[in-house]
Amino acid sequence: MASDQPEMPREAGDRKAPLSSGIPPAAEARSKSEASLPENLLRQVGTALNRVAGTEKLEGFSFGEMFSETFKRRTAEEMEAYLIVGTARTTPPIGEVQTGWPKPWLFARCLLVFGLAYLGFVAAFEQFGSLDLVPGLLIMGAFAAPMSTLVLFFEFNTPRNVSLYSLIVLVTWGGIVASFFSPAGHTFNPLNWLLVELKQSS
Repeated sequence: MASDQPEMPREAGDRKAPLSSGIPPAAEARSKSEASLPENLLRQVGTALNRVAGTEKLEGFSFGEMFSETFKRRTAEEMEAYLIVGTARTTPPIGEVQTGWPKPWLFARCLLVFGLAYLGFVAAFEQFGSLDLVPGLLIMGAFAAPMSTLVLFFEFNTPRNVSLYSLIVLVTWGGIVASFFSPAGHTFNPLNWLLVELKQSS
């Protein structure tokens, strides 16, 4: 015989009946799955890259943590001390080298400077229409991403044993060597057909 007394609600500390969040279990599971979809996708991509490269899984890596100091305010003295590395007097001992993941921030400022300069050239060209502004516009636009990437890899050098002077010398020699190899590549694979296609389409 069933009892007519109403069932007493269980207290929050009762382990037999956990508190309900008010959301149906199916909807709650679906929301959790959708929230973790980007994370799962990145994890799958990383696993595939590790399998192809034959490397182990990165431990403790986080994009948010790595770029957490990107927009932190810095003084001119801090930026100067940050760039004066790689010499016999400024290279830190191996025991003082940072063992965690680097936290680069200078590359973002480099990208911002190049981007603002490019937008300035664009605005000046649209305002005055002078062809003298075109070389500067092209140089700022072409160097924005490569130079920012170069600074990013400079910051990834956690031993801090490569100086800015050495970096500039290597980049300069790389440009000189590339200026010799580029015409050679054009000789073996000429792009005259592309010019013909452009003339016909115009």
